[in-house]
Parts: sequence; structure tokens; C-alpha cells
Amino acid sequence: MKPRRSRQTLTAAQVLAEGQSSLGSRIAQSQRLFAAWEQAVGKEWSTRATPLRLDRDTLIVAVSESIWIQEFNFMAHTILARLREALPEVYVQKLRCEYAPPVAPPRPVQRRKDMGD
Repeated sequence: MKPRRSRQTLTAAQVLAEGQSSLGSRIAQSQRLFAAWEQAVGKEWSTRATPLRLDRDTLIVAVSESIWIQEFNFMAHTILARLREALPEVYVQKLRCEYAPPVAPPRPVQRRKDMGD
């Protein structure tokens, strides 16, 4: 029979602190990855796609046109290699593209003259 391992009892505060530390680290990794995006794909390609989130080992990217989804999928290995080279501490193994139509910039609000200026 195997000897039992002693279990360490953690308080709720310790569990939350560990979770926050892990979450903070994951957020920091995502931010560094997003910052390196333009360098990895180039200026023109970075206007066509925007990193959305890092889901475990998969970088989810919003792509503005379906034809560019094909291009990004074709170049995924090269893009991932560049990201790994720029950020070896960030674990990203896959690239997944999602279609997201471009968002029109907001129009300026025009005040009506009859609103009591």
C-alpha cells in the first residue's frame, strides 16, 4: 500500500490569491502577445486581423474578410513561429481565425439647433 501524501489545507484567501496571480500572469502574457502581433504578421496583415484572446494554447484572431481567413490559415505556422520567437515564454500552439465584419467608426453627434442652445 502506498503511503498517503499529506494534504496542505489552504484558506479561501490563499486560494483566491493563487487564482489572481495565475489570472494576472495569463492576462500579462496575452497583452505581450497582442503587442507582438503586428511585428509577427506585418503592418498590412495586422490591419486585416486583430487578436481577440488567448484560449489555453490557441490564439483566437478576428479577421475582417473571409478571404483573409484562408490566408491566415495558410500562414499559421509561420505566424506562430514568429510569435514564439518574439515571446518564447508565451505558450501558443494554434491559431484560430473567426470572421468579424469591420466595425464602422462612430459618427460624430450633431446637436440640433432647436434644443435650446
